[in-house]
Amino acid sequence: MSTTLSKLVKGREKFLLSVYAILVVQLVVTFVLVRSFQNSPKIVEATKRHSLLFGLASIGVVIIMGLRFPPMIKFVLFTILSVLIALFLTAITSRVSNELVNQALASTVGIFVALSAFALTLSSFGIHLGWMGVYLFAALIGLLVVSLVFLLYNMFKTPGKTDEERTSLKSFHKILVIIGMVLFSLFVVYDTNMVLQRDYVGGPIEAAEDFYLTFINLFTRTLYLESN
Repeated sequence: MSTTLSKLVKGREKFLLSVYAILVVQLVVTFVLVRSFQNSPKIVEATKRHSLLFGLASIGVVIIMGLRFPPMIKFVLFTILSVLIALFLTAITSRVSNELVNQALASTVGIFVALSAFALTLSSFGIHLGWMGVYLFAALIGLLVVSLVFLLYNMFKTPGKTDEERTSLKSFHKILVIIGMVLFSLFVVYDTNMVLQRDYVGGPIEAAEDFYLTFINLFTRTLYLESN
């Protein structure tokens, strides 16, 4: 198996090293900023008031990064995205203890590493998961639509909810979170498998961005499940 793995990464060492180096740098930027922001009550309060704005701005940067730019500009945009995500996460993590945040972060790292190792094993046996892409994308769109409808319903129906409705909505939200965990876990396997293929068309920044967004989504859902 070690021989197969050597053949798999041969000639792609620099590319793979760049992908994971960029990923680690941006994750460190994000979570160091989160910890720093939490020490300022004014910033925490601002992130709570404008969390939706930071979330929408993050989506905007992701869309912009899909355009053609030189690698250096894309890296700068990636760093801006990391700062916006840090502001968004500050609003979420400020509602729970630092112990829970650290626990969720450690769990997410463990999940990510385990799934990456599983994907590496699949690739070593010549299993190509390219066919999963369209199904994962469709599932992601479906999850986003349902989550948006759920969010809007919560925003406009809050005053008239009964205790039974609140319990039902909380249970439904938990189901959405679990579905998201499964979906983004599959994305880790899929993205790792694709990056290891020699016909991968993206660059290291694009690959690192995919991993980064998947990691953040896994982290927020892990934090929700562990805090409940």
